[in-house]
Amino acid sequence: MALNIKDRETEEAMRLLARRCGLSLTEAVRQAVRSELGKDELSERKRRGAWRRR
Repeated sequence: MALNIKDRETEEAMRLLARRCGLSLTEAVRQAVRSELGKDELSERKRRGAWRRR
């Protein structure tokens, strides 16, 4: 499956991340997305936990 990035700044940032980490573009994207999803999941858990304590 292909992903077409049409934003030059985003493409350059992903290439820089891949190069700095010594990863393929695919792996750099995978890790970045999983990292962001993990942060989102953590904040969602915190939000739900705070709501339950009320």
